[in-house]
Amino acid sequence: MSEEDAATLSSLEQVDDYPLYTMHYYDTYNQRASSTERVGWLVGTNPPNQELAALPRVWACSLFAALGDADNMLYGRNFDWEYSPAVLLFTDPPDGYASVSMVDIAYLGFGGARAATLTDLPLTERQSLLNAPFLPFDGMNEHGLVVGMAAVPPGQMRSDPDKETIGSLMVIREMLDHASDVDEAVAILQS
Repeated sequence: MSEEDAATLSSLEQVDDYPLYTMHYYDTYNQRASSTERVGWLVGTNPPNQELAALPRVWACSLFAALGDADNMLYGRNFDWEYSPAVLLFTDPPDGYASVSMVDIAYLGFGGARAATLTDLPLTERQSLLNAPFLPFDGMNEHGLVVGMAAVPPGQMRSDPDKETIGSLMVIREMLDHASDVDEAVAILQS
């Protein structure tokens, strides 16, 4: 385990009893995406554990924004479908913008009772948390760009075989890391 990975995993703190955690990412994460196995389970073709495989496929969530006061804008969301402990992840990639994002830790193999004891685990048993940057369900970057995902009825998506296809969570990470405003975020979606 690298020094940066150990620092990242050691930064994990439990904020409340639900539990909600915070973690600061001290390493680059671009090279992690190149692993076929890792990308496979991140997109759902090879789940890391049975708890993830057993998660319901019907999602429900609510998102809101209160933008009336330009000095005090708020964004919020909830996963109102299942018990969903999360980590509030802080990243600052060298080739992108700093951001904070919310990651459901069940997708990293920490569901059920195991989620409540995460800070008690040795660092070696927390290593899947190093994949947290690839699973942002919501986030905000240093420029104030906010990106969130909500369940909507399925529809047909346009596909261009000449362009790389990435999943919805990875495109959120791309927008948080590389878009300073909505126009740049839309350009990333279109690319």
